[in-house]
Amino acid sequence: MGQQSGKRLSRKERERREHRRLILEAAEELFARKGFHATSVQEIADEAEFSVGSLYNLFESKERLYHELIEMRADQYLRKLAQRLDEADGPADKVRAAVRCKLDFFEEHRQFFNIFGNFVSGAESASPPMLSKTCIEIHGQIHRQLESVFEAGIQQGIFADIDPVLAVLALEGTTNAIIGEWIHTGSRKLESMNPGAVERILFHGLLDGKAK
Repeated sequence: MGQQSGKRLSRKERERREHRRLILEAAEELFARKGFHATSVQEIADEAEFSVGSLYNLFESKERLYHELIEMRADQYLRKLAQRLDEADGPADKVRAAVRCKLDFFEEHRQFFNIFGNFVSGAESASPPMLSKTCIEIHGQIHRQLESVFEAGIQQGIFADIDPVLAVLALEGTTNAIIGEWIHTGSRKLESMNPGAVERILFHGLLDGKAK
């Protein structure tokens, strides 16, 4: 969270935020490698080089730590997406920017996506904690931003007249599948799976232009 009213944060508050960041990053590393349920609070504290008591002074539980990690990364993604969309010209370029933003964010925060990969692949023996209300709200903001892009493109005659919600799901589903493939194969880059390929599928479909 940013500074309020332009006031400089106290040293104590700066230290508190730095300690929280270090613990969140340690938890992200362990959750990505071992899974949520197989990771103990003691392991997180050891990885971050804090005592368990110090960790609990900053996070009331492992579940709360998990929620704040997801919320932190989701908020970062929302901000990056908003910036990319604002910088792009026109609906088609905004869709291209959204695809690149998501794949770039995966490259930057691979461990974060690995956490979800563990759940999907069955590496987790039980379901992860339910997403927090804050995370659900951020997810809704992301979808609404993308829906507005498709709505504008439909109104301008750039995109086909389909439900913008369905268009967002197609965009999200395609990019999620690519990220999942990268996670499960251990490959960060696949030549056949790139922003350009996603754009061709979204903008031109699967049929060859010569198909009857």
